[in-house]
Amino acid sequence: MTEGLLVANGVDVLTGDYLLPPMPVDQVARLAMSGAPDRSSAAALAARHRRATERVYAPKQGVDPRDLAQTGWGVVFAEHADPRIRSRLTPLLERRREQAAAVVERRYRQFTGADGYRAGESKQEFLSRHGAGPGPVDPDVVPYYLLLVGGPDEIPFEVQYQLDVQHAVGRIAFDDLDGYGRYAQNVVAAEQRSPAHVAPRLAFFAARHDGDLATTLSAEQLVLPLATELAAGSWDVGSMVGPAASKRALSGLLAGTDRPEVLFTATHGVGLPVGHPDQRQVQGGLVCQDWPGPGSGPLGPEYWFAGTDLPECDLIGLVVVLFACFGAGTPSHDDFGHARTGQRELAPRPFVAALPQALLGRDGGAMAVIGHVNRALGYSFVWPGVGRQTEVYRSTLAELDAGQPIGSAMEYLGDRYAELATELRTTLDEVELGRRADNAYLSGLWSAYTDARGFVLLGDPAVRLIRASTPVDRAATRSAPITITAGRTAPATGAEQAPLRPARADPIEVATYVTDDPAGVAYDPQSGRITGARLQLFSSVDVDGTAAHVVTTRSTGDDADPVVADLHLRLVQLSVAARQAYQKTSRRH
Repeated sequence: MTEGLLVANGVDVLTGDYLLPPMPVDQVARLAMSGAPDRSSAAALAARHRRATERVYAPKQGVDPRDLAQTGWGVVFAEHADPRIRSRLTPLLERRREQAAAVVERRYRQFTGADGYRAGESKQEFLSRHGAGPGPVDPDVVPYYLLLVGGPDEIPFEVQYQLDVQHAVGRIAFDDLDGYGRYAQNVVAAEQRSPAHVAPRLAFFAARHDGDLATTLSAEQLVLPLATELAAGSWDVGSMVGPAASKRALSGLLAGTDRPEVLFTATHGVGLPVGHPDQRQVQGGLVCQDWPGPGSGPLGPEYWFAGTDLPECDLIGLVVVLFACFGAGTPSHDDFGHARTGQRELAPRPFVAALPQALLGRDGGAMAVIGHVNRALGYSFVWPGVGRQTEVYRSTLAELDAGQPIGSAMEYLGDRYAELATELRTTLDEVELGRRADNAYLSGLWSAYTDARGFVLLGDPAVRLIRASTPVDRAATRSAPITITAGRTAPATGAEQAPLRPARADPIEVATYVTDDPAGVAYDPQSGRITGARLQLFSSVDVDGTAAHVVTTRSTGDDADPVVADLHLRLVQLSVAARQAYQKTSRRH
């Protein structure tokens, strides 16, 4: 919002003008009055917001979202879906069955045929048929992780938004049957692959065009602050902003030997008029820095990055965030229509964008794409009178870094949607009772709500980053003995520990101790002994990346603490980085 106008993301290919002309706040406020969440949906969102603020998360209490055997996993097909699609997904379905049904068979579910999604159903009608009501998810009734299979013409975007209030929901939709098979193989391959980097690589790509408020805001108020904040943690962060964000640079980044695990883009998305023959293949493509900017006339394909521009390269394990208008897909009608004349048609049928389809459905493709359905707005990260608001994005990326499945990591985005919907419904109820509306506030609130609702996940919500050291598996470590690694001197047990002496000079060895009494801990530098604390985690990392790990829960019999595991991982990463820096310095001298 600037000088009383709403400025949205997105550029028309044919004219070079914005897809949505700047709108006065009073016009947006009228849209808010007619386009708010209905009271039934608002009640569910309000309940979610209460659960979030009261620290009761989507799965019921006691369910670890990292463990599919606890959360469950399900796949939802449309009632009349082509049965060949399910056949193509067999590698992924078998893997998820093995994981989710390890303890309780019912926690793995296939909703197919008459059990699948029926045309015209609401989210609650679908859940009610399967015994689930409002409130925290009970995985023994309907699993927490749900993968929708098929396009939004079969399972509407609106149902995806609604299901995502309680569940972690993703979608896959491809124009050819083999795309489903390739995606299934890509996910299985990613989960069986060793990590490429000790510290996960996060790359930002953000165009910034002169005279263009939308990309100036996203570059300066979203991308650069996020890059700075996350570089201070365990991420290995790289950025291409402004002049560096060319189409050629993006292609090179994906095809390079140092390809990131997570790619975060912030650009305009391109669009075409409803029914244009190229709309499905082009809409949502990323406008790169090559574009001269507003007022430069029609856009040629050299200015944007589309699915057909993907280089031949290995994208296995990649997660992509597309902050772009129509980056994930296009609904049939526009939320930003006219209060009097109704919603404007955007496409003959709703569809998933071609770029994420190409990213996910190719041989050696990515694991997941997060993006917008409909418009992308600055209200995602800037709030009037407050300024920059990037914590939702930072928290989501931090959860990915900590080993959370992507659907669970995105709960921060869902919480923001629930909070905004609750506030919007409350404000409009007060207006109906006679309170005078502040157009600027109401238009900002509705725009932020619409933007937050349109964030969707394309891909399996249970996928996670492939880490150098995976999070501690609670079920696997329960009552586990200390493991002695061949070729190493094993740590002794008990309150007094044996010295940790490397077998040779090359390995980096990191030991993490825990204690309830820090004042009682003593360290003898001569012998290397630590007394008064219990060794919980020990790692040895060779120069070639080979690692051995020791885990113990001996002294208490309790589950391993994930906070300690995360701290230990960070200590390993810091030690490896210090060794690399030392070696570089030594070579120079």
